[in-house]
Amino acid sequence: MLRAYSTPAMRRDNIQYMSFDMDLSKKFPRSPKDKLGGISWLPRMIDKARASADGTAGDYHYNCVMDARLLKFLGVAPEVMLEAIKNAKDDNGVMEWIKAQTSPRSSAAVEEFNSMMAELAPTSPEMVKRFEATRERLAPGRTDITTWLALLDLEEGR
Repeated sequence: MLRAYSTPAMRRDNIQYMSFDMDLSKKFPRSPKDKLGGISWLPRMIDKARASADGTAGDYHYNCVMDARLLKFLGVAPEVMLEAIKNAKDDNGVMEWIKAQTSPRSSAAVEEFNSMMAELAPTSPEMVKRFEATRERLAPGRTDITTWLALLDLEEGR
């Protein structure tokens, strides 16, 4: 059963509508391609952090490898970001906190980060094998799915 979370009209860039009612055992976090403040992965990380704080993360984990890449880009420790997300009323509050507490990033730096995230693919033989097995299980014959973000969207029915 799919746990669809957002509709196309609610997704993609500069999301500012999301308040926190996040039970990831019943619905998916936002797409890894969605953006907040122009930054990809941020809405998804917020969803996972909020669910983690509420004890409703299900199979999702805040501060996974991808979250860590974003946190490093922002220059924020995972515990500090989690606390900021817990204290924010909604996405706008998180974005305001990020703007106030982190060094500004140029639009070129943000685009470079977004591109890096979008292009991440398995590199080790073990990860390639795992990736291909998951892709084959979800969509037999779909060789066009080559990145982690595309695989996550496929897995979550997007």
